[in-house]
Amino acid sequence: MNINKQEWNNFILKNNGSFLQSFEWGEFQEKFGKAELSSGRRVWRLADFDAGFCAQFVEMPVPFTNKKYWHCARGPVGKFSNPNFQFPNKSQKSNSNFKKFIKCVKESAPKDVIFLRVEPEWELANSEWPIANGNGLKRSGFKKLHYDVEPSQTLILDIEKSEDELLAQMHEKWRYNIR
Repeated sequence: MNINKQEWNNFILKNNGSFLQSFEWGEFQEKFGKAELSSGRRVWRLADFDAGFCAQFVEMPVPFTNKKYWHCARGPVGKFSNPNFQFPNKSQKSNSNFKKFIKCVKESAPKDVIFLRVEPEWELANSEWPIANGNGLKRSGFKKLHYDVEPSQTLILDIEKSEDELLAQMHEKWRYNIR
């Protein structure tokens, strides 16, 4: 499937996706490592805009093997990345958007890809990943690891303020550590 850059980025923006899922970030990843590798990293973009999802995977080597894994930083993005999305029950026969996403990934991944790493940027109930109450990702075979590759929290900081103003907004211990 040939994916249009503008359509991809519009979908990411419309669904509150991260810049790590932007088309440009994928282009950067494709160029990254060209000095060590003959062709850089492979990037796979999967999308079904009608079903309401897209995901950009960076293919990564599994150390000491000829195998690979796909890393989807801050993704997938789509209707199910809405914090109010309800994962379907296992007993439901309907082909949900999330099930379509899983099927698309399985059909697209080369045989040497042995696992996926997804790190969705979803607002989650109880400050937990959706596996906490037995929903969604866990039922689909995903496991929550005890660490994240991408930062688990981000902060947007107004850098127009002076250093003193920024420090004044911080906890006393943070100010101490920075100084």
